[in-house]
Amino acid sequence: MTAATKTALVRRDTIDQVIEALNDVVDSARREGSRLGYFAALYRNVTIEVKRGIAQGRFDDGERMERFDVIFAGRYLAALESYRRGERTSQCWVTCFQSCPQWRPIVLQHLLLGMNAHINFDLAVAAATTAPGQELAALRRDFDEINTRIKHCRWLMAYRSSLMADSLLRIDIAICAPRGYDAGSKDP
Repeated sequence: MTAATKTALVRRDTIDQVIEALNDVVDSARREGSRLGYFAALYRNVTIEVKRGIAQGRFDDGERMERFDVIFAGRYLAALESYRRGERTSQCWVTCFQSCPQWRPIVLQHLLLGMNAHINFDLAVAAATTAPGQELAALRRDFDEINTRIKHCRWLMAYRSSLMADSLLRIDIAICAPRGYDAGSKDP
């Protein structure tokens, strides 16, 4: 059984199970030399920040926030699983996943493709599922707090990236060169 299949069979009802599933995606991507792990690693860090925020009582309703996080992450993980199995997948996610084997885009662009699909496509569905109808307004303060958690991760990521820019390029080249990618080519 592959890591992708194993991830598909695991139920994700808690934030810890989501983090475990994201770890599986990152670990699998690392073993395969795949850029699929870039967004998953970023998303795992955001999920850990949300878990920390729940534990610190930063949200009005920690239980609801965990449910929201599990639903939201479930949409990304389901899209990835569907794509890996060759099943119908939303076009925004197909665009993101299909870019992974290519030399270009750069790491930041891979992250932005994942963020675009997840935030602009999955977020509204997850929010409406978690807090349907009139309940949606009650999610607002927690939603704003999650944006604060994301902002913290974004600035931390930008700082770390600025310290590691040359190293990231070398790592990307090291991962891709053995797989036959040409740095001057758009195609693998």
